[in-house]
Amino acid sequence: AFTGKVFSGFLTAVILSLELMNASHRGFKRSIGDFFHDEGKQKLNWPVAIIALLKIGIILFGVTLFAWTDEPEYLAASGLLIIVALIITRVLNHLFVHEIKTTER
Repeated sequence: AFTGKVFSGFLTAVILSLELMNASHRGFKRSIGDFFHDEGKQKLNWPVAIIALLKIGIILFGVTLFAWTDEPEYLAASGLLIIVALIITRVLNHLFVHEIKTTER
């Protein structure tokens, strides 16, 4: 049980630091502004909001991973899948934030 808790704790710390680094790289204001369209109204950008909720779910799964298993093989495989899922969400977020904004100009 201790191995699973340590693995989950460090995995969560690494993921949160990477997400904060990504958000602070462009500025927190701009990162939060991506949740809304550039119109005068504060219209929610649904794809970005859904991806953010998916990220939160993936992170919460990583936080509670120790409750599911404490076998090193399953922890490693789950950690790998969590990282791959976060990579996919980052690519989707890039597509919905940057690519769509460049086509609107």
